[in-house]
Amino acid sequence: MTGGIKIRWSVKKRCMIGVGLTAAALLLLAVSAYIPSFAQWYAVAIYPLYVGSMGRIMGIFPFSVVEMLLYLFLLGVIGSVIYTIIKMIRTGGVLKPAVRWLSGFVCKQ
Repeated sequence: MTGGIKIRWSVKKRCMIGVGLTAAALLLLAVSAYIPSFAQWYAVAIYPLYVGSMGRIMGIFPFSVVEMLLYLFLLGVIGSVIYTIIKMIRTGGVLKPAVRWLSGFVCKQ
């Protein structure tokens, strides 16, 4: 097989994924706010596993992994803005590349 499989996500799919993940996060937040036993269960059962495993994995690096990821994220955002501006100039259209960039940036978060 030559090349890789390229998956193109439509704007609708991106927004649906973003809305779904946001709804799930808000639901879990509401459940933990109104049911104290859920929040306590999470704090006792899930959170220590997460902190213990992530702490061991990230502890092998002599630098802050989160800080490096933050810098990479910022470089990615800046790069995608530059790419979108270049695409706008080349195609002569402003609306379609801008909407596609915003849908990918806003709807996935």
